[in-house]
Amino acid sequence: PLLGLKHITDQMAKGDLTVRAKSDSADEFGSLARAFNHMTNQVEHTITTLKCFLADAAHELHTPITALNTNLELAATEHNDTTRQSYIERAIEQLKRLETLTNNLLILSRIETHSLPDERATVELGALVRETSELYASQAEQMGITFLIDVPKDAVTIIANEAQIRRTLCNLLDNAIKFTAENGSVELGLKKNGSGVQLWVQDTGIGIPEEDMPYLFNRFH
Repeated sequence: PLLGLKHITDQMAKGDLTVRAKSDSADEFGSLARAFNHMTNQVEHTITTLKCFLADAAHELHTPITALNTNLELAATEHNDTTRQSYIERAIEQLKRLETLTNNLLILSRIETHSLPDERATVELGALVRETSELYASQAEQMGITFLIDVPKDAVTIIANEAQIRRTLCNLLDNAIKFTAENGSVELGLKKNGSGVQLWVQDTGIGIPEEDMPYLFNRFH
């Protein structure tokens, strides 16, 4: 059994992360093999996550980097002060976008490698929803979209990571407003649902094509 485990270890050292030890025996060798397989599962998950992170970073950062480079090149050769200033302002916007993307990718990486600190605390969802709605109500109004909010008067309290809840709501509202036509509506709602809580964003936008539904939670689909 030890020779077999050494053979598996050698294969893994060569880069084959799919190998697993036979763990069907009930003795110490079986226990050792199961511990080894658990370790290889963790290693494979971590390396896969890192590969995905690198792919995500390359995918997400390419566009703002290209735009930043273009604006700086144009600013460097532009003689008109007003036009040059506009190029510089666009470059600054892309720098801010890069900062946001980098922070989001780092958070994603920490979540998937289970290394994000547990920052859960008591959150009053009603206050959070009202505060978030204020950021988007005026944006919807400018685009001719009716913005609705449905929140109970009583406090709705949960234990959660407030920053992650807020980020989720902002992502949903961004998309809802972006893909809803003029004279449409976007609703942000909250209600108690038995022993749990239901929080939703609903809109009259174009929706998601049926053929894309199975891939809804795939990375960057």
